Amino acid sequence: MVALPSLLLLLFALPASSQKEIVTIPNWHVHEGDNPAWANGDFDDSQWAVIPYREMTRNGYEGGFHWYRATIQVPADFTGQDLAIGIDPLDEVYDVYVNGAPVGRWGSWEPKPQGPFPRHLAFAIPPGLVKGPVAHIAIRRWNGGAGYFWLTFGASGYFRFPHPPEIGSRLAIEALERLHPAAGAVQGLPWDLTYVLFLFAAAISFVLFSVQRRNAEYFYLGVLCLLTGGPALIAIPMATSNSIMAQSWGRCSRSCLACYAMPSRLSFCLTSAPDSNGSCGLGRFSASSSHW
Repeated sequence: MVALPSLLLLLFALPASSQKEIVTIPNWHVHEGDNPAWANGDFDDSQWAVIPYREMTRNGYEGGFHWYRATIQVPADFTGQDLAIGIDPLDEVYDVYVNGAPVGRWGSWEPKPQGPFPRHLAFAIPPGLVKGPVAHIAIRRWNGGAGYFWLTFGASGYFRFPHPPEIGSRLAIEALERLHPAAGAVQGLPWDLTYVLFLFAAAISFVLFSVQRRNAEYFYLGVLCLLTGGPALIAIPMATSNSIMAQSWGRCSRSCLACYAMPSRLSFCLTSAPDSNGSCGLGRFSASSSHW
């Protein structure tokens, strides 16, 4: 619930002097593989495929090394400014280059590529690096192929406000990268309230089952509601915790799989596994409840 005050604070705190032109980069040239020469500003990428930025995590552009390049027109009001480039959560390890010079990195390449949980970031661009009428941006990225969109962390709203990379004044870009996840959290409030209602329905179902043990459907309805609303709400404090966000991608993935697999498997066994008489778990439970 702190997302709304944070959102309003950032909206009003952003000085008018920093609200100069911000360049958004929606389309990128993409190529599979890894070659340090692809970071150079004068590299010819005209033969590369062109994709929208959001496709960089879909349709076969996950897994292994990929490079992304874009060329922008530099606005006149960028002259003399402290600039930065803002990147939305992009898994798993990546480097950012401006005119061939490295300006930022997420994760580590050695001894093997590994990155913490992705987040909104702003990378400062060294003074004097962006000059002239155009600038060339390159991203070197490695991804294990898992993707983050299936993760329960998405329920926090952290990924509900994706955006293409943006270049502008450092103050404005840093403020926007704090604004985007807050806006995503506000956007996700209706879903969060829905998850709360699922937990409320689970509580009612378990109470009804406690007084009517013969009606096993109350128990299974409660389990279903609990598994629907519980993980999503747990994701909110987890995804905003610095200790969780600092964990490696693989560790986060295994934790999320465990959180979902264990209760889901238990529920499946209770409801679906046939006994020696061919009855499913629900039938066995309903029959045994008559003796309670």
